[in-house]
Amino acid sequence: MNNTYVKDPRKTASLYEVKDNRAEVAKDNQWFTEHIIAKGDTITIKVNDKVVTEWTQPADWQGAKTFPDRRIGLGTIALQGHDHIRIKPLK
Repeated sequence: MNNTYVKDPRKTASLYEVKDNRAEVAKDNQWFTEHIIAKGDTITIKVNDKVVTEWTQPADWQGAKTFPDRRIGLGTIALQGHDHIRIKPLK
């Protein structure tokens, strides 16, 4: 979660080093919702119900430049920022 910190260009709703968001999409010191939806090979990130980031992993994806093992798959979820997080599996 990074709404305004200028020394870090990756803002809230970034898919780190895959599809970075550089725009301020939420205000500091105000509640906002962020939904991260992983469905098949597509990641969709919504902030306050607005789609900010959407990315589909190509079949030949070799990972991010400095994270070559970063691929969509079952397993670990890593979030930068925390507090008040709920995870719900989709059916």
